[in-house]
Amino acid sequence: MPIQQRFRTVLTARLLLEYRDHLLFLAQTKANGGGYTLPGGKIEGAEFAKDALVRETFEEVGVIVKKKNLELVHITHRKLKSVIEIIFLFKASGWTGEMVVKEPEKFREAIWLPYDEAPERLTAVLKYTLTRLAKGYSYSEFPKFKKKEILVETDLKSPKITKKNKTKPKTAKPKNGKKAKPLKKKINKIPPEKPFTENDVN
Repeated sequence: MPIQQRFRTVLTARLLLEYRDHLLFLAQTKANGGGYTLPGGKIEGAEFAKDALVRETFEEVGVIVKKKNLELVHITHRKLKSVIEIIFLFKASGWTGEMVVKEPEKFREAIWLPYDEAPERLTAVLKYTLTRLAKGYSYSEFPKFKKKEILVETDLKSPKITKKNKTKPKTAKPKNGKKAKPLKKKINKIPPEKPFTENDVN
């Protein structure tokens, strides 16, 4: 019987905090990746997702979001090398308190951006999740690669055949009088996920 790989499960809650058609993003410090993320983090111990999100939001930006105002809009099932992460994405449009970055060692600033202007350096899993959410999906699996995306990932381009440039596949030299077969380019495999670190959920 084959040995089954053991995975550690991490539960994460993230928040889409809305204000006048804008969303709140947190800019990470260089030591934490330097990209952008959403308020939230790991669900600890026996916490429920909403309780964890209320706690994380206050710890990160100093505002209080009420549980009754949190609406679950998406779930992402993420597979890392040895970790399974389940991300619960909630949205809310109201809060109390003064907004300020309370963890400067983790975040440089908190910024409001329009719905259609998400940061370019948004973490890959959140970018994928928000894209799926915008299309009306409530569930995602990440990473999710299609054949076309693999070709793009490996920069493999097929030569175009036109009237001016009729490119034919290269052929191997015939052996023993047999007809030569076209040579095929190898597609590199997508590199495995990097080991799980704290930055993966922060």
